[in-house]
Amino acid sequence: MSQICLENIVTVRDVCSNQPIASSSGYDLMDAPEIDVVRINDIANAEYSTGLKVLKNCVRLALRDIETDFISVLAANKISAISHSYDVATGNFSQQFENNSLGQKGIVIHRQNTRGIKKLRIKKVRIFPVNDHDNAQLKFIDSGKESIINISLIGGKINEFATDYFVEGDNVKILLDGIATYSSELTCLLGCNGRIPNDCGYVKGWNGSNEIQKEGFGINAVFSCECDYSQVLCQQSKNFVGLLIFLKSRIYVLEERIRSSRINPFVIYGQEDAKNQRIELMSEYNSKWNIFIETIPNLLNGNDDCFDCKKSRIATNV
Repeated sequence: MSQICLENIVTVRDVCSNQPIASSSGYDLMDAPEIDVVRINDIANAEYSTGLKVLKNCVRLALRDIETDFISVLAANKISAISHSYDVATGNFSQQFENNSLGQKGIVIHRQNTRGIKKLRIKKVRIFPVNDHDNAQLKFIDSGKESIINISLIGGKINEFATDYFVEGDNVKILLDGIATYSSELTCLLGCNGRIPNDCGYVKGWNGSNEIQKEGFGINAVFSCECDYSQVLCQQSKNFVGLLIFLKSRIYVLEERIRSSRINPFVIYGQEDAKNQRIELMSEYNSKWNIFIETIPNLLNGNDDCFDCKKSRIATNV
């Protein structure tokens, strides 16, 4: 799943730097009552050398578990629809003519007006440059945000890069700046009267200032449309999911303390308290999780291509 919207649901602020971090749910792991800011470094280990790194990893593990469990609930209750995802290639290369190196040129992939939480996923980008470039930049411009991948290109050869990029908006520009390329003949185009080529998306070229038909300026991509179930979790960040991640993260922190092999008073003399706190948090987590699962039918959009709520019954799983 795409996790961009989930990244700051529960934060871990650095109390030493005193720099504020915005949590979308309002929960910060440093506020947990069992977190001793002064002693948290006592549970650091060889892999995570500071207490801050341990806490951030606990949030990562909690997020992983909740995403996985959520998908499992949807599948077990036959709510998630069968995926009809398929790959679409944007065009074909040709050496019949060359595009000059002036400006930023490439392609724009547009998502069709699919319902609900389906997102464009750019799986691969292929580039056909005229010359070698050791320090080229492949740019993704998505919802006003620019992401850059530094790449090396071999001239006269089709260079392929795995990207696995989920598009946050309705379209994404994929561009090269100052690179002479061979032609990319676009094939996944809108037809007459706006006829769509498939139910996922279509492509246009970008000449540096405008969208055009047919020419992709040396760039082809492979994309698909896939259900991004993390969007449902994001929408509930302040109602349920933020609290669930907060609770699960705290459970992981206590497990780090219980399992720690370090010899210091914080670890040695706090074992029993940590075990009892973990039991209490597990009970609270299970209760909140089951309430969240019972609300799922009300959260899902009946017109969403990614869900099938017919003949389904929600059953809790913890």
